[in-house]
Amino acid sequence: MIPRRFGHTGTLSSDGQKIFIFGGLINPYDLKLTNDTINLAVLGIETLKWTRPIISDLELGPNTCLADHSATLYNDFLIFAFGYQNYNLSNHIYILDVKNEAYHWVRTIARINLQLKGNITISNHSNSKNLQSSDPQGEIPMWVIVFLSISGFVFIVFAGMATLVFLQGNRKKAVKDDGRK
Repeated sequence: MIPRRFGHTGTLSSDGQKIFIFGGLINPYDLKLTNDTINLAVLGIETLKWTRPIISDLELGPNTCLADHSATLYNDFLIFAFGYQNYNLSNHIYILDVKNEAYHWVRTIARINLQLKGNITISNHSNSKNLQSSDPQGEIPMWVIVFLSISGFVFIVFAGMATLVFLQGNRKKAVKDDGRK
């Protein structure tokens, strides 16, 4: 079981067998970013069991918790964009390779061929590997991924701001009500 949280992302795996939970905050009244939410949690759909995979190349991933970010799955890559880190807006994009449950952060997706049929070259330090798409008709152009990531981020930021305004209004009302008694 993972701790309850908000401001996280949940992303369905390409095979529909796992949900990846990443980031977020633990307590809505104490907006501290905790290390517990830095880690990835994976829910097996069929077993309904949680796992905490070990992620390699940690220096390429976020070094503090990421909250109110967006997440998109592209082939075997979870792409986390923007959000909050250390109480500041983040302009970082992180890419996690989840292929074959060998989780590791990668620095770049060096070249993406946006044609319906083609290869994707992934660079991680000095290692490069070509991945052949198993479903060439199902590939999504990069501009669509970027647009959806940014749109999701904007929505999450506005939802988070509305939640904070609502919570602050309730606190002020509670303080006024306590003063009247």
